[in-house]
Amino acid sequence: MTANILPALNPKFPIPRRSIRGYIFIGTLLIVAIAFGTAMMVSNFRERALNASEREMENTVLLLAHHFDQQFEEFEVVQKELVAYIRSTGIASTEAFKQPGHA
Repeated sequence: MTANILPALNPKFPIPRRSIRGYIFIGTLLIVAIAFGTAMMVSNFRERALNASEREMENTVLLLAHHFDQQFEEFEVVQKELVAYIRSTGIASTEAFKQPGHA
């Protein structure tokens, strides 16, 4: 009865076995598929990281450009106020400004 329950142990019913070359071939295919998938994921991750860095750099450049524009506008206001002050004191030329009493 045991022979009928466990036919795999009975030499009259051999289990079909693959050759070692088949296992090596399947293992190699599996390794190649894993390596290919990993390479695709790394490439995709790299592209996303580069795109994110590019966006961050563009944002930083825009922020700096806006900041410098504000600074130049503020400097221009100071210059205009200084020119208005100088003109209000009666100095109309460079020579008059260079005179000892006005420096």
